[in-house]
Amino acid sequence: MKVTKTSINGVLIIKLDPIIDLRGSFVEVYQKNDFSKLGINSDFNQDIITNCLHKNTVRGLHFQKMPFEQEKLVRCQRGAIRDISVDLRKNSNTYKKFFSVDLEDTDWTWIYLPAGIAHGFVSLDDNVQVTYKVSGDYSAQHATGIKWDDPALNIDWQIEESSIILSEKDKSLPNFDESNIYFS
Repeated sequence: MKVTKTSINGVLIIKLDPIIDLRGSFVEVYQKNDFSKLGINSDFNQDIITNCLHKNTVRGLHFQKMPFEQEKLVRCQRGAIRDISVDLRKNSNTYKKFFSVDLEDTDWTWIYLPAGIAHGFVSLDDNVQVTYKVSGDYSAQHATGIKWDDPALNIDWQIEESSIILSEKDKSLPNFDESNIYFS
């Protein structure tokens, strides 16, 4: 397993080591003890799969407000995505910064997101599938987000805006509000 720190405090890229031979490959995608050695001691109690039928589908930027904040492990299981993380922790020295990484089904890579990070992605292919391991319980009243194209965050998604597919829910997400303390 190879771990790379990113430009956001606590966000890690975790590249797994598959065993490859003439039959194909074998990889242990999650082993609690191995992740614990990295300081990731989350109680991942949900596994979620998201499917995107079409290229340029944007999901996010999502998070759950306190006290139902969540940690996530995110991996592209089929196809390719551009994954976006935004630090919403007011006391973090990477507050309001974003990090982008392309993940593909063939690279056996997780991205770890600590609590306080907004998350989104855009599908780079048709028929993309993304797997999440999530800590904490889902709370509909605490589930929210920030608009994917918020001008204060100025995220370069590297896609044509006219080609984006977006849910009605994500279209109605609010813009970033500097006066709001999302996470301390």
